[in-house]
Amino acid sequence: MPQADVLSELLKPLRLADTYCSRWLAGGSWGIAGEDDSHAVLHHMVRGTCHISFADGEVIRLDEGDLAVFPHGTAHSFASAPGRATTPLRSVLPDLSPGSSASVTIGSAPADTEILCASLHYDPTTEPALYRALPRVLVLRSHLLREEPLLHHTLDCLPRENARSAPGSPLVSLRAFEMVFVLALRTAMERLAESSPALTALRHEGIGRALTAVYAAYAQPWTVESLAREAGMSRSAFSRTFRSLVGEPPARHLLFRRLQEARRLLADPSVPQQEIHKAVGYGSHVGFHLAFRKEYGMTPGEYRTRRLGPRTATTSYHRAHKDPSQEHEAEGTLMDDTRQAIRKILLESGDTWAVVGLSSNQSRAAYGVAQTLQRFGKRIVPVHPKAETVHGEQGYASLAEIPFPVDVVDVFVNSDLAGQVADEAVAIGAKAVWFQLGVIDDAAFDRTRAAGLDMVMDRCPAIEIPRL
Repeated sequence: MPQADVLSELLKPLRLADTYCSRWLAGGSWGIAGEDDSHAVLHHMVRGTCHISFADGEVIRLDEGDLAVFPHGTAHSFASAPGRATTPLRSVLPDLSPGSSASVTIGSAPADTEILCASLHYDPTTEPALYRALPRVLVLRSHLLREEPLLHHTLDCLPRENARSAPGSPLVSLRAFEMVFVLALRTAMERLAESSPALTALRHEGIGRALTAVYAAYAQPWTVESLAREAGMSRSAFSRTFRSLVGEPPARHLLFRRLQEARRLLADPSVPQQEIHKAVGYGSHVGFHLAFRKEYGMTPGEYRTRRLGPRTATTSYHRAHKDPSQEHEAEGTLMDDTRQAIRKILLESGDTWAVVGLSSNQSRAAYGVAQTLQRFGKRIVPVHPKAETVHGEQGYASLAEIPFPVDVVDVFVNSDLAGQVADEAVAIGAKAVWFQLGVIDDAAFDRTRAAGLDMVMDRCPAIEIPRL
């Protein structure tokens, strides 16, 4: 495949379903405080200037013609100048229903700033791992946009199209914003690759070919050796470069892509379950069954029955509500709650993290995640029957043996055992519990929340913390 197909294959799993668009006219002194959005967000400076600010203090100035893309909808404020008092977005736009639009005037007359904003709604469960690794914001300056005629002209036409009420306008706007999103990522890949390892991976000749193979031909019997040949690199150089740019080993990336597609197929009742293992590249049902269970803590059949969302099964909800539109709305609410819990645990719950299942085995996910937590200022406490010292920190055989307060309990055990660990976290007075990717126990979640602790399931802090 040509290298240009890498971006196409990366974005194919993302299913853009709807948009919310707003036109902002501002003058004088003004500021708006946004919130975490589980969707991509765009800001296009039609005229004037504004300043984007993040919770960690980073400030980015946008000038007329600039485009800012937030792939993950990371919370930020935008204002006439840094440090301006801000008004919560929800107080200005209480209804952000997908498919609708609004025009807002803020500050004082005359309005010297115009911003076109859009929230692009897609299913977060379809996010490829490499997409999750994109930076929190990509800024395309006006001179770059002028060198991309299709992107530049589409942005110029969007305000007029968005203001129309002609038949088909909502669909036209959706497709136009989708095109802007893809063109913006393509431009970033070509012009801003040095700003992000993920963008560099897309541009890298060899790694790009391997990624195309993983995303487009995941059902093929790939090995690290065959992917290295596809990349035109030695096995060692390929593995080292892939991990450096993508953030995980090639085999893990391929596994995630296959199981992600398996989850999509399992959620489609028209696809026979006995055919899914072949469709995603497994030679036997047993191998697929074991890989799926190891990753998600349940069998493919259990997943299909429960129709898991990105965080939790919400089994009782699905029994009570059969209307698909209601299910979609509920899952959206759950995603918002999850993002809030993630943010609170990582930023407010404290910096002492007991990592249950952490040993000196460097091949285990807990080992690498603990390293990432340390890099972001967390004190990790290994909890494992061997009570080993890991990353310079003394280990303990159980949570109860830790002689000092623990803020967060990070759980790397099978879902069948996770509930007991959550109960132990409550018993020692922890503030929060974090179940890793694939660790899911609805009953434990309910018990832990009822005890007053914050909790998330089926998430990885090493992925989430760099996005804050």
